[in-house]
Amino acid sequence: MVYKKHSILKSYSKINIFLNILKKKTKLHLIHSFVLQINLIDRIKIQESSQKKDKIIFKGQNVKKISKNNSITKMLKLLRQKKILNNKYFKITIYKNIPIGAGLGGSSSNATTLLSYLIKKFNLKISRQKTLKLLSLIGKDCSLFIDTKPKLIFNYGEKFKQVKFCPKLRLLIIYPNKISLSKSVYKKNKTFSSASKIEKILSKKKLKYNLLKNDLLEASSSLTPEIPGILKLFSKINKCKYYNITGSGSACFGIFGDKKSLLNARKTFKRKYRNYWTASVKTIN
Repeated sequence: MVYKKHSILKSYSKINIFLNILKKKTKLHLIHSFVLQINLIDRIKIQESSQKKDKIIFKGQNVKKISKNNSITKMLKLLRQKKILNNKYFKITIYKNIPIGAGLGGSSSNATTLLSYLIKKFNLKISRQKTLKLLSLIGKDCSLFIDTKPKLIFNYGEKFKQVKFCPKLRLLIIYPNKISLSKSVYKKNKTFSSASKIEKILSKKKLKYNLLKNDLLEASSSLTPEIPGILKLFSKINKCKYYNITGSGSACFGIFGDKKSLLNARKTFKRKYRNYWTASVKTIN
């Protein structure tokens, strides 16, 4: 077999600053959420192959739990079904830094990053509207990774509008090494609310932390009992402005105003929860 020169892609993750669950329509829930992308990334190594089949490799923590029918495989299969990408096969290695089943959007980001690369690399004639449609067939939140701008997402998560938000936030992410299944959390959820008014939450380009919430917190906590303990510790840490789960969990995050406070908080978590995964990150808006 022969592999051509490879490219390295950056696949970003996200944080749901707030998440409202509006109501259930058909089998899905309507949502409303403000999302920022962060500098926690997977790296995707991709190169064309002379073989008439793809070779997909995942490397990193918990990769054995990734399904063979993953978002990368689904995207390549979809592009061939739609006759958009013909007679092209790849060796793709995904170096996973984004925890799996954490609510950080790693799988969706991987698929979107791959599609964006293929469109540019092979000059695929796909309109933006069609690109977003393809992404929605892989995952409802894939479209938010079409670029790194702050977004208000709504409907089932596949629709969005860009939001002006200048401050870069410092966050501490804690992942209790427990995979959270979104379908299970949504099924168990009994908390619903109306859509938050983004103009009030982003008053003068600053977050009003007292107005933020995640309606999935109770359901996620019942399925991942480590979450309440993590959030309780965040509540005791000085200078933590806000804390919650991201998405449907199981990762939790805290927002800090300065680097020193964040690093001190990370040390506190390391002392109490040695086996938990932690990361100090920034938003990239």
